Amino acid sequence: MNIKISNTNGTKDNRNYVRVYLNAIKIAEVSPSRRNPLGYLRQYQGSKYWGMMQEQIMASGCEVWQVDKIMNVARGMV
Repeated sequence: MNIKISNTNGTKDNRNYVRVYLNAIKIAEVSPSRRNPLGYLRQYQGSKYWGMMQEQIMASGCEVWQVDKIMNVARGMV
């Protein structure tokens, strides 16, 4: 299971994204309105964006243990 968390700052449409890839397939994308979106998610883990990201990961067909592992990577714990 290859997990990658991507943090984009200020793309051409002035939106910042946090994207979650599992085995090179994008399974989640959220767009907090902050300059450093991944830092924001890690600081405010109770935000609506955190919940949206978790829902998208679960909707992609991942099992509960995989969701926990992906969210730990997003937290910066692994």
